[in-house]
Amino acid sequence: MAFDDFYRLTCPVMSLESSFHSFSGQVGRSPQAGVYNSGLLTTVDSKLGKSMLKDWHFLITDRCHALMTTAFGNVFYWDAEEGICFLEVQGLQVTAITRDLHVFLNEFLTDPKILESVLRKDDFEELASLKGPLSYNRSFFLVPWQMLGGIEKAENYDVGDCDVYLSLVGQALQAKGFTREDLRRSP
Repeated sequence: MAFDDFYRLTCPVMSLESSFHSFSGQVGRSPQAGVYNSGLLTTVDSKLGKSMLKDWHFLITDRCHALMTTAFGNVFYWDAEEGICFLEVQGLQVTAITRDLHVFLNEFLTDPKILESVLRKDDFEELASLKGPLSYNRSFFLVPWQMLGGIEKAENYDVGDCDVYLSLVGQALQAKGFTREDLRRSP
């Protein structure tokens, strides 16, 4: 199934260039910056893509560029050495996915197993029905965060700016003395 067959742009960001723009030669028509499927995924604009992970450079490379965020504040990013990677923020895990953007968009992101286990589609739909759809650069996050003992229940989620959430978590991890050795990596 192709990306465009499953994902619908529900909140475009017309005046901003997608962070995928520089890769468009590889994938043909690349996703536009904006919110897809009411917030299940967001394609970030180029400027936000460059700055979103700045507080994570002590754990992941400073050459990374955010491409998309999930409804739960996790990030798909481009790394020149590893290709497209997935940062699971609260689990402190990075998974290298592929170097091929076509495979990422049209196979990985449309795989039913990925929709459930990585994007948490059912959890998203429950939260969206309670709290409403997400707008650009917004995500659901546990209060308190999972790494601080947050309990995974719908009523414990709040909505906030994804870039602020990522910055705060990155700063908290750095203040706690986390290093690259603490980051779990999956092939």
